[in-house]
Amino acid sequence: MIKRAQKHLAVTFKESFIPVVLVAIALSAVLIYVNFKAVINANQVVTIQILDDFAAAGMDDLEGVTEDDMVQFSQTQSDDPLYLKAAQAVEQQHWQEAEKIYQQILVQQPSSQAHNDLGVVYYQQNQLDKAFQQYTHAIETQPVYINAFLNRGLISAKRGDYSAAIADYSQMVKTIPHHYQAHFNMGVAYLKAKDYDNAVQSFEKASQQAGGERKAKALYNLGLAYLNAGAGSKAKAEHAFTSAIRIRPDYIEARLALADMAPKSLKGREQALQQIEKVLDLKPNYPPAYFRIAQIHSDAGDKKAARDTYIQAIQHNPQYAKARYNLALLYLEERRWADARAQFEWIREQEPNNAIVHFQLGRSAYGEKDYVTALSEYRTALDLKGGKYAKALLNIGLVYKAQKKTDLAIAAYQKLLQADPKYPEAWYNLGLVYMQNIQYREAEDALLAAATHDKNYSQAWFNLGVLYSRMDQDDKAINAYQQALKIRPGYQKAQLNLAVRYAKNNQYAKAVELYTAVLEKDPNYASAWLNIGIAYVKQGKNNEAETALAKTLELEPESVRARRFLAEVYITRHENALAVVLLQEALDRKPDSTSLRMLLSKAYRSEGKIQEARSELEKALKLEPGNVEIKKELDSILNLG
Repeated sequence: MIKRAQKHLAVTFKESFIPVVLVAIALSAVLIYVNFKAVINANQVVTIQILDDFAAAGMDDLEGVTEDDMVQFSQTQSDDPLYLKAAQAVEQQHWQEAEKIYQQILVQQPSSQAHNDLGVVYYQQNQLDKAFQQYTHAIETQPVYINAFLNRGLISAKRGDYSAAIADYSQMVKTIPHHYQAHFNMGVAYLKAKDYDNAVQSFEKASQQAGGERKAKALYNLGLAYLNAGAGSKAKAEHAFTSAIRIRPDYIEARLALADMAPKSLKGREQALQQIEKVLDLKPNYPPAYFRIAQIHSDAGDKKAARDTYIQAIQHNPQYAKARYNLALLYLEERRWADARAQFEWIREQEPNNAIVHFQLGRSAYGEKDYVTALSEYRTALDLKGGKYAKALLNIGLVYKAQKKTDLAIAAYQKLLQADPKYPEAWYNLGLVYMQNIQYREAEDALLAAATHDKNYSQAWFNLGVLYSRMDQDDKAINAYQQALKIRPGYQKAQLNLAVRYAKNNQYAKAVELYTAVLEKDPNYASAWLNIGIAYVKQGKNNEAETALAKTLELEPESVRARRFLAEVYITRHENALAVVLLQEALDRKPDSTSLRMLLSKAYRSEGKIQEARSELEKALKLEPGNVEIKKELDSILNLG
């Protein structure tokens, strides 16, 4: 399996089991100036930054990071028959019987130990509130049974109150400085609270207090703390993971952590795969191992292999939501909306209150043009986040725009901007809606605001270029496209549209230079071949024009405009028969074009076929009865006769 995986890898391996997948949905429009086709990318950025880190979505916790949750009964020896009876019930795990006995003990002789032990009984029955209450009573009863601090800290940690947990663990180590479990659990609390420096100190102390499996576990967690503490601690993290494996060679989580740390190079990928192969030797068909392999495929750009391997992970564990989530992200990237939707719906069944899953379901439904469901899912995501989910509100505006409910879209974006006046994507999408409404001044202000708040927003400048072009402000359009290209030098659509502006102003040399730059990067870009061909026609460079237009027809065999301009080249060369064939083919595809019929009439006339020339002009005149130029040409032919 691993050897097959190796054959598919080409690029880097991500750190900390996070597949990075960046996804955006774009809309485009076509704008024609004079005889030049400008590709307008009225870039409807969805501005959804896919949450690639599954843990951040609230669906998973730090992998392998758990408290040492062995709750502590008191060890006090007693000849009291009740204590002996309670101990026997505990040993047999007869929790309800033990509960009654400890309650009886507390009535007769309250003590810190008895409160603690009753708390443990409640804990074992998952009655955490009652357990917490008893531990608190234990801590407040003198002499204090010190393990009550440890036990209460466990409950605070389970509730996510890491500060309270750390405070209790600290009390424990003040009394017993070398207590492994207290140091270890304090490290876990610091780690989950993202206080990595203190987590490092706690795990270092824990690793010094025990041997064997407990020491290995502390070293593994120490490695995680170092890994999150910063780039400078990476070597220490690697040493900690390696030390854990030396103590416990079958430590799967530590091996996977080392695989995640592998350098972003061919050698690093080989190292990662070696660790994963050892994991699969230790635990065949282990889903997280397949998950890592899928990530490597994904990073290498082999989406199919990644997809297949995520599916394999799910086959071995159908409940593996993490793999389903990443598989769904790949489906979104491939625009397989229904497949993505099915995976997210499965996860939603498990996590009905997870806002991010509802958000991703909204994206899936939007891709299927199921706007009602998309709105519902985005609104649910927004509600689950207490109304503070900017991307969901942004995409609600996008749905309204797709539905042509521009007033509602504008309201959504304005609501976003009230909360965050510097939100560039909100300004950007607001500008596009204003463009759709032909509110050009408002669109200009919004797009300029987007470009101001994000200095690298090339799409904002691009669409300003589109806007200024529509407003016939060529100088501003040229400047806007130039700004887009300063930010993103290889921005092909900006290069094409800037070239169109140059061509419109008869600056054909500049236009050709830009088209050439586009074609150097993408020799199969049909629009660039067409436009450079037209520019050559205008310059009178017929040989170059013929080559470019012929290439256009090779890439786009149905292109009417390539035929039309190539026909012009042939007419200029007096190769009228070739021109006639091309123009007839063009008219088969666009029979209502008067300009094509006029050009065909010219070709016929040059061939001496006056009757055919007259017939084409008469057809053109029927299409445009008021066209003075057609009448003039027709009169000229009639005078010949």
